[in-house]
Amino acid sequence: MINAVLGVAWYARIIDCNAMSQKFIYMYRKIIKKFICFFSLVFSMSLFAGDVAFGTLKGIKLYDFSNNKSIRIYFNADATKVNENCIHGGTAVAIISKVNHDEPTVNRMLSMLLSAQMSGKKVRIHSEGAGCEVDFVAVQETYF
Repeated sequence: MINAVLGVAWYARIIDCNAMSQKFIYMYRKIIKKFICFFSLVFSMSLFAGDVAFGTLKGIKLYDFSNNKSIRIYFNADATKVNENCIHGGTAVAIISKVNHDEPTVNRMLSMLLSAQMSGKKVRIHSEGAGCEVDFVAVQETYF
């Protein structure tokens, strides 16, 4: 009789352990799914990096307001490879924020952009993120 009771108690512990292990597996799968979703989101956000626009420049404006210290680059209507998020008032606009780049880098970018505008050459502007922030400037006649 005692053996039967001990056997039932032992069997109950096995069932209890199985229930706990199934609960653990369920929680583990749930956590893994959350990690997969998180990393998928992070990875997909990096896919948004790309061109802001490619074409000739309409104008360059330097802002030095207390709340806005930036340079805005305006493309002509014939620009291609335009990021739809960077269209303001029907014009493709790229932004160099002075807080995101050191001064020598901003000066080099601005020099390239001004020389391209004066000579009528095409400019390719690329953003590392999903926005319109300039992280790469190239003066080139064809897109490559």
